[in-house]
Amino acid sequence: MMQKIGKMRGFVVIASGGCGSGGEFSGGRSSGGSGKGRSHQGPIKYGFNLVKGKANHPMEDYHVAKFVQYHGRELGLFAIYDGHLGDSVPSYLQKHLFPNILKEEEFWTDPNRSISKAYERTDQAILSHSPDLGRGGSTAVTAIIINGRKLWVANVGDSRAVLSRGGQAIQLTIDHEPNTERGSIEDRGGFVSNMPGDVARVNGQLAVSRAFGDKNLKSHLRSDPDVTNADIDGDTDLLILASDGLWKVMANQEAVDIAKKIRDPQKAAKQLVVEALHRESKDDISCVVVRFGGALKLKMAKCFSFTASRDFFYRYFFAYTGLRSVTADLGDNTVIHCWVPKIHIPTKPTLLLIHGFGANAMWQYSDLLRHFVPRFNVYVPDLLFFGRSSTGRPERNEAFQARCLMRLMEAHGAVSVTEKKKMSLVGISYGGFVGYSMAVQFPEAVERIVLCCTGVCLEEKDVESGLFKVADLDEAASILMPQTVDKLRELMKLSYVKPPRGLPSYILSDFIQVMCTDHLKEKRELIEEILKDRKLSNIPKINQRTLIIWGEQDQIFPLELGHRLKSHIGENAELVIIKNGGHAVNLERPKEFTKHLKTFLHGSFLSSPTDKERES
Repeated sequence: MMQKIGKMRGFVVIASGGCGSGGEFSGGRSSGGSGKGRSHQGPIKYGFNLVKGKANHPMEDYHVAKFVQYHGRELGLFAIYDGHLGDSVPSYLQKHLFPNILKEEEFWTDPNRSISKAYERTDQAILSHSPDLGRGGSTAVTAIIINGRKLWVANVGDSRAVLSRGGQAIQLTIDHEPNTERGSIEDRGGFVSNMPGDVARVNGQLAVSRAFGDKNLKSHLRSDPDVTNADIDGDTDLLILASDGLWKVMANQEAVDIAKKIRDPQKAAKQLVVEALHRESKDDISCVVVRFGGALKLKMAKCFSFTASRDFFYRYFFAYTGLRSVTADLGDNTVIHCWVPKIHIPTKPTLLLIHGFGANAMWQYSDLLRHFVPRFNVYVPDLLFFGRSSTGRPERNEAFQARCLMRLMEAHGAVSVTEKKKMSLVGISYGGFVGYSMAVQFPEAVERIVLCCTGVCLEEKDVESGLFKVADLDEAASILMPQTVDKLRELMKLSYVKPPRGLPSYILSDFIQVMCTDHLKEKRELIEEILKDRKLSNIPKINQRTLIIWGEQDQIFPLELGHRLKSHIGENAELVIIKNGGHAVNLERPKEFTKHLKTFLHGSFLSSPTDKERES
């Protein structure tokens, strides 16, 4: 690799090869050559090719490229570390950066934050070892593929990652060049100069504005990465990682057009390097091509997925009962998916079913449809960051979720304040937080409300007081968003009095891969917002007739919160306690749960203000 110091420029990319001496997450030093490998669980293949430039010094590239099993998941780890002024820093990165990333406790729930923290910690370690590692530095670009479904990319420096989706090139990284980050450099007391030569450099020395190491320039440099992620779906074709030895002579779309025509990713990487040399690139060129299975193989894989098959069955069943799947664009980059009546009948009352944490809405409400679709206009939405609903807005509180659902219902003409069209709603667990907020914000639109095992009246201090089984937010997030089979089993144990027995680990792992890997950062933020500064005195009271249903042995939201909610609402609320029921009482005791819903929603409000809590 060519140096980035003095008159030379440097570049690099992610190249793959086997593991070197750096351990499970390490790759090997490459002075040239090519290689390939593949996923052990899916159709993903990769190939790489590296060629030394015309500089009069050895290449200073170190790389990581392989698939590994880690905490019950398959991770594809790819990295290029492009050193300058020696190979000590890239060698250190090869051994330590990926292990530091995966050591972060929040990696499975907040990869963005974990990757950034690991980059920072690694740079600090390099600086503290500067007498041993020398005065050199290194750029880095890393890519992590999780279970063949999620891609996380981070970079410091000028190597680039480009994704191809449906044949269209999408640049995932930002080139960190002195001219584009001049303000940051000058704010730190440095300057940008094109002397010597014609390339912009920090203090006339370094041709990148971010790097690991470089102790003599560190006060004027940054080492924080840009981190981005992408879903790997049926339209995802390729991932190309290459040093700027390739990108200086080739546009993103050109690279995609060349690589997509060659099925063997190793040959595709080699062809990209050959083309760059043909265009007279004089720099070191390193290139890796990752070829994904494509739409057909992804669909075939889903055919063998128990979870995906069950999800397909639920879709068929929802359609069979008389509902149709629609997606509403609410603007502001907010999209809500919902099951709605094929025909909204004005003479029927309207019922909104709001799900809790877990999979999508279908998995929690399929048993209820046959009881309520004949009598109600039933609407079953996916909350934001579940199923096919999402938003680009920053709000994560239940009040925003509630406003989005209200806009959805108004868009379908299901409710209208001016026309006095009202609805009843059912909220399970987190869905109850959202439903309660709808009743507070839109009292004229919500007629009756059912809250099932929903800790609306919890307080932030309850976590510290030991009311819950979990000790803190991190533990709660790790269970509610399980990323390992053990955590999913723990969630089931807390949710059921008698958890389902005999489920093999491969079924649970399949469920995690299909249902529990999307929007982890955003879902964690939803949990954080629930607890943030929450006090009972700040929770508004509602006046709607309310049925509270609770599992007697709920270990997620203990029964104490049910009594607290009943007391908070007052005479308009009735509490029903279902014996031998846990948090998932709607699934564990479906007959009793449905019976109470039908009595409350089909008939009149049965209890008087003096009635005691009922048990069943």
